[in-house]
Amino acid sequence: MTSQKVLLYLIIVLLSLGLICLLFPKDGLNIFGIQITMPTLEEIFSFSSSEYADVESVVSTCEQKPSVNPADSTQDSSVVSFEYDSVLRERFDSLFSRLDRAKAQEGVVRIVHYGDSQVEADRITGTIRKDLQKNFGGRGQGWISLFSRSTIRGVSFHYSPNWAFCCVLEPKRGFNRYGIGLSSIKALADSVSQTATVEMAFATKPAGNIVLYCASPETEGSVIISNGQDEISQVQIDASFDVQRIVISSDSFGKVLKLQATSGVELYGMNVSSNSGVLVDNISLRGSSGWGIRGSNASLLQHFYSELGVDMIIMQFGVNAIPQEKDKVIEDYTFYKKEFAKQLRFLQAMAPEALIVVVGVSDRSIRKSGKYVTNPNVLKLRQAQRQAALENGCVFWDLFEAMGGENSMPAWVLREEPLANKDFIHFNEKGAAMVAEMFLKSFYKEYKRYKDDCNMQKIR
Repeated sequence: MTSQKVLLYLIIVLLSLGLICLLFPKDGLNIFGIQITMPTLEEIFSFSSSEYADVESVVSTCEQKPSVNPADSTQDSSVVSFEYDSVLRERFDSLFSRLDRAKAQEGVVRIVHYGDSQVEADRITGTIRKDLQKNFGGRGQGWISLFSRSTIRGVSFHYSPNWAFCCVLEPKRGFNRYGIGLSSIKALADSVSQTATVEMAFATKPAGNIVLYCASPETEGSVIISNGQDEISQVQIDASFDVQRIVISSDSFGKVLKLQATSGVELYGMNVSSNSGVLVDNISLRGSSGWGIRGSNASLLQHFYSELGVDMIIMQFGVNAIPQEKDKVIEDYTFYKKEFAKQLRFLQAMAPEALIVVVGVSDRSIRKSGKYVTNPNVLKLRQAQRQAALENGCVFWDLFEAMGGENSMPAWVLREEPLANKDFIHFNEKGAAMVAEMFLKSFYKEYKRYKDDCNMQKIR
């Protein structure tokens, strides 16, 4: 074949492909369930780079660590403010007043951070806790669930086979007693043993005493506590729905703690905390869209919020409410808004004194025509979350805007030092810490407003 014929052949092929691209439906064709798409001529001949958000300005801002000092000159324009109505201003002021008292060792401020896999293993939460405890005092990891589908930072568990594992995400018929961690374990008798055993290995020795919460609604029971070798104590549990507290001295064990419970005993979790300062609990519900909390036993959950003195609840969900199929767009997220609003109202009823902060969904990308772009469901879901929060007396913090807005996730993923994983959904450790710092800047901005108001009142 001559070179002229080869050239003519290539021209015909290219013209044919160009004609196909020109005539092919923009949304593609669905053939036997398979979606077939073709790039447009504009996309083929476009040499412009993907227009991702400029996150370097976000990174440089976060390199200036959040400061609680009202005299610091943090530029307010670089901080995404909390959104709330005027009624909540007094609720904020009350929270900040308690923070100041906690700093003076006159009480505890407790924050419960619920979230999906974005906060798993203390990601985001840990940075918030460390900074708040540095500024206002306090120590300890806070609440440690004895069972979770998510990884719990700093502790591993080994269970005997005869436990019933209970969680709001996987409800069992006739059982809804979970407590603040939204999960619990219940001891069962089997042919081998009348007791069930869970052994915990801590990465570092817990700071302070541990308080174990349990009950035995059906029959009298007992819990044997040991350090893995020697018995520390044996506690009798009354036959009652009432929650019983067991204090385990930090001097009695090292990095290993073993619990042995008789059949029928329910263990709800442990509190590791100081008697003053700030406590921040990390409770991750991997795979959750923020629903299901209403399935908790109301009186039990209310007891825990009151017993532990919960002052603030952070709700960080959303990425699981977006379809996995990249081409699926939910036109109306009213269904999500309604159900999420019910969860918020339920929490308000359980902890009427607590300030509830909704963290909006983060950016999540799909690949389209060779570029990573914001999944169109993100914007709809974000608005549904904002409306659910503001229409029900809660605070809204816009993580989507804080991280850079539209098409920001690929910029977090593809930078030289990535801040998110290549699933274009989840933050990595460094990115999670940065999200925490952005949240803290917004929190401290509100705190500075409170301190300025207090100073103005003194002048008057």
